[in-house]
Amino acid sequence: GIAAAPIGFVALDGWSVRWSCDGADLLIGSRPASVQDDAPSASERRVSTRGADTTSAPVPAAPQWTDGPTLDISARVALPTPRPLPVRGRVIEQRDGRIVVRERAGSRPEVVRDVGPGLALAATRGGHFILAIAPRSDRRPHESPERAIVYRVP
Repeated sequence: GIAAAPIGFVALDGWSVRWSCDGADLLIGSRPASVQDDAPSASERRVSTRGADTTSAPVPAAPQWTDGPTLDISARVALPTPRPLPVRGRVIEQRDGRIVVRERAGSRPEVVRDVGPGLALAATRGGHFILAIAPRSDRRPHESPERAIVYRVP
């Protein structure tokens, strides 16, 4: 099969990041007008996971937020307890510090695919894009030991 590969995005924003409903794009929020941690983004940009142009996106209703890990240069991330993420026809799990996807189609035997290192935090409905915290292999001074990464799983 095709190996999963991280997709890097260059963005000047990132106050909030979420998937579009169809899972094809990321919506990246600009900094808010106020300095509160829970302040909404002033605007959002739609970034295609397929490399298409960046476009503006309407600001949606406020999402329901959950607290996630904080990336900091001074300490490793306090990772939450791994939990399976069930998605359409797949289950995303953690095994020995790696993200794996279990998949069963009909009467065929279950297939387990290794995605990469890290902890899965969220995924699109079909499990084709996985947001994770992964160790930074090329860490330089003044960078956090981990990074946020998006894995593409065919």
